[in-house]
Amino acid sequence: MKVKTILNKMKGSFSNDRYWIKGVFIVLFPTFFLFFASLLSIGIFSIFDISDEVTKTQIMQFLSATLVFIGSALILGLLFSHNPRKLLAIKEGNGMAILLSIFVALLSIPLINYITILNERLVPDSLQFLKELEDKNDNLIRMMLDNMGIGGLLINLFIMALLPAVGEELFFRGMLLGTLNRSIKNYHVCIWITAFLFSLVHFQLGKFIPIMLMGGLFGYLRIWSKSLTLPIVAHFTNNSIIVLYYFFFKGETYGIDPENIGTSGTPWILVVFSILFIAVLYDVHRLAKIGPRRSDIEEN
Repeated sequence: MKVKTILNKMKGSFSNDRYWIKGVFIVLFPTFFLFFASLLSIGIFSIFDISDEVTKTQIMQFLSATLVFIGSALILGLLFSHNPRKLLAIKEGNGMAILLSIFVALLSIPLINYITILNERLVPDSLQFLKELEDKNDNLIRMMLDNMGIGGLLINLFIMALLPAVGEELFFRGMLLGTLNRSIKNYHVCIWITAFLFSLVHFQLGKFIPIMLMGGLFGYLRIWSKSLTLPIVAHFTNNSIIVLYYFFFKGETYGIDPENIGTSGTPWILVVFSILFIAVLYDVHRLAKIGPRRSDIEEN
C-alpha cells in the first residue's frame, strides 16, 4: 500500500472523538517522542563517542524540536482533521504584516525584560533550587554561543532559533490552538490556555510569566492572520536576537545587553518601546486580515 494512501486513510481518524481522547493523544505522542529522542541521543553519543556538553545539547535540541514538536504536531494534525493544513494553519500571510511582526518581536524586548525582573522577584526562597537549575541551563546555552564563527552562527540560528520557532508554533499555535478552537469558540480562552501550556513546558519558573505573554502574543498573531507564518517569524526573531548579539558583540555588554534593555537603568526605553510596540501591534492586527480570503480556523 502506498504511503499516500495510508496517510489519506489516517486523515481525520479521531476528528469527531471526545475531548479527553484527544487530550490523551496530545500528551501521549510528545511523551513517546521525548523518550525516543532521549534513547536516540544516548545512542548517538555512544556510537560517535561524543562527550562535549555543547555538542550534546545541540543534538538533543535538534531531536527535541524535530520529533517532540514537529513530529507530534504533524501526526496529531493528520489524526484530528480531514484537512491538516487548515488545522495547522499552514498558509501564507500578509507580506507587510509579516514584516511588522519582526518589529513587534523587537519592540517587545524591554517590556519582556522588565516583566522578567518582576517575575524573578515572585519566586519564593523555597523554590530557589529551580532557579539554580535555570541558571545552569543558561550557562550551558552561553557556552554554545561563545566564540562562534560563521559556521557556529548558522548552526545556532538553525538549532536555537529556527527549529524551535517552527516546531513550537506547529505544536502550540498550530495543532493545539486549532484543536481547542474547534471545541471552545472563545478564541481568547484558547490562546491563553495554549500560552500557559507553552510556558509550562519550558520549565523556567523565573521566566514563566514573560514566556506565557509571548505565547499569548504568538497566539493572537496566528488567530488574526489565520496563518502560522506571523507567529513563526516573530518567534524566530525573538530567539535569534541573543544568538546574533553574541556573534557580533562576543558577549560584551557595551551598554546594550539585550537581556537588560528596559530594566531599571533605562526606564525611558521601556516607555518608548512599549508605546511603539502597541502601535505596531495594532497595525499588524489591521494588516493581518488583508489579503486573499481565508477560511476560518474551525472546520465545518
